[in-house]
Amino acid sequence: GETFGLASFVLNAPTRQYGMVTTERSLFLIISKENFRPFLSVNPTLETCLIDSTKRFLLQRYAMLRSSIFHSFSEAELEVAARAARIERISQGQTVYSKGDAATAFYVVAHGELHRDYGSGGSSGKRQLKVGAYFGEIGVMLPRTGCLATIKATVDSTLLVIGKQDFVRLLQGSNEQAPGAPPPYSNGGGRDGSGKPVAG
Repeated sequence: GETFGLASFVLNAPTRQYGMVTTERSLFLIISKENFRPFLSVNPTLETCLIDSTKRFLLQRYAMLRSSIFHSFSEAELEVAARAARIERISQGQTVYSKGDAATAFYVVAHGELHRDYGSGGSSGKRQLKVGAYFGEIGVMLPRTGCLATIKATVDSTLLVIGKQDFVRLLQGSNEQAPGAPPPYSNGGGRDGSGKPVAG
């Protein structure tokens, strides 16, 4: 009854992000990419369920990385985070937010690649944000702090977006579950997908 292969369809990704290998003789029911959308249109509720399961799957994958802000989250907390998140598609060249904008949300790169620029000049203030990278958490967590950099998509991309209030509640709940543990944002910023710190 398990399903797989949904993430690439839901995220509109041209290639698969993960591989699958059978461990024993198996029988599959396969729905092609061309038939996937017509299949969902039969039951709109099914589309909602599949999107929710995709968000949960992605957050579980990110939580496996020790550098991830979700690494300390329990399964129940990841479930809450998945429900709070929405999927947002960004076109190549589109700006997610600019330096100095009011912080309204926390973002995770689910597909594609974005460019972060602090506007300080030189290459040191610039970095590419790839799949698994997150950004925007500093402006969300610190009152009266605007966005610290400009984020722009270098290719068509898809983001998981969690609104400011939901994100703060998630972190507060995670810290309460693990008293005395350092907060997941204590590295001073987000991560760029390779484990390197990225302030948002």
